[in-house]
Amino acid sequence: VIGARHILDSYESTVDRIADIEKGNVGKIAVGTSPSLCQHIFPNAVKKLKEIYPNICVNIYEAKTKELHGMLDEGKLDFIFCVNNDERSGCITVPVHEETILIAVHKSSDEFLKLQSVATDNTVSFKDLKDFSFIALESDQVMTRSLYSLCRLCNIKPNISVSVSEVLSAYAMLKSNAGIALLPSSFEKFGDMNENIAYFNISELNRNRTIAI
Repeated sequence: VIGARHILDSYESTVDRIADIEKGNVGKIAVGTSPSLCQHIFPNAVKKLKEIYPNICVNIYEAKTKELHGMLDEGKLDFIFCVNNDERSGCITVPVHEETILIAVHKSSDEFLKLQSVATDNTVSFKDLKDFSFIALESDQVMTRSLYSLCRLCNIKPNISVSVSEVLSAYAMLKSNAGIALLPSSFEKFGDMNENIAYFNISELNRNRTIAI
């Protein structure tokens, strides 16, 4: 009788676990995101997910957007959390966050004083940045494409003083006063609020960019 009860309990436990898996209450999900989004925006999303599904294990993979799309296409990721790309086909996207791109500068730098002198309501024209030195990312990065797009729009040549591979590295260079940088507004809103970093809007940017799943 004891043996039969044990078998029955094990069976019922297995059935309950299968039901939980079918309902999405347990299991694993693989999520891809960029390092900067993982630091600033994604943690709140994971927190809410864990509140609803406490037994779900979230495996997070950090990589560049292009690499994340490749992993998604190969089935290595369940979904990715990145800047929305309307050119992508075959993907269902759910917008979750709006942000803009800002000019960031160290307050102790000469560039900060120059930006203050040309800013109106904390907004600068990108045309006024032709003589500034930029901390930039690699050419295939979203932020760098935005930099070159603004340069083409304003007919100026970018002066790249430092090139790094990640947005977080650009922020570190910025804190060491190595130049100015384009950064997502999430750094101002969700970052460590470094009081030595100032942010300026760019007048030529007339629309936000969308972060989506």
